[in-house]
Amino acid sequence: MSGACAHGRRVILVVDDDPDLRLVIAEVLEDDGYEVMTAENGRDAIEQIASMVVPPLLVVLDLMMPVADGYAVLRSLRHELALDVPVIIFSAQADLGAPLTDPVRAVLRKPISLYAFLDAVRALVETGASGCARD
Repeated sequence: MSGACAHGRRVILVVDDDPDLRLVIAEVLEDDGYEVMTAENGRDAIEQIASMVVPPLLVVLDLMMPVADGYAVLRSLRHELALDVPVIIFSAQADLGAPLTDPVRAVLRKPISLYAFLDAVRALVETGASGCARD
């Protein structure tokens, strides 16, 4: 069981350089019962995750950002932080470059459908792909 669930917290980290999109995604997730943290770039996301006692249930991640991009976050999760935190990528890029593997569980293209987004989040949580069953 994920630590985020063991402590009764269902924390999702939303990482995107667009403040309006971060706000909308955070509100949608909060309305669905999740606790949301946000980061405006990859470096902030890596720092937040590294400082957390319990890692987030899920990371919602844009790929193209200033300071450190989403690929840096993925590398850090896999290597430096050695965490198995599932990731949903959302990106406007048509070509994502190298194939995305673990911890990526879903890729959504911007502009995203909020319904498709929530379906992806719920599917990960309900199937246990995030290590946490929905209450």
